[in-house]
Amino acid sequence: DAAEPPSAPPGVWMIDFAHTTPVPQPLSHRIPWVEANHEEGYLLGLDSLVAFFEQLGAAAPPPPPP
Repeated sequence: DAAEPPSAPPGVWMIDFAHTTPVPQPLSHRIPWVEANHEEGYLLGLDSLVAFFEQLGAAAPPPPPP
């Protein structure tokens, strides 16, 4: 039935094809970008997005009782 929810939660995969070449040092992806450091801050941005949604959820009023 189309109204029935799926049996498994959806998954999300992300690949940044612009950053698939080797670099001379390990990357953390949580360091802001500065010229020539090869970092793009990708995980830093995701951390910020997660924190935003956590704050949004904490500020939301509780649902009414059934």
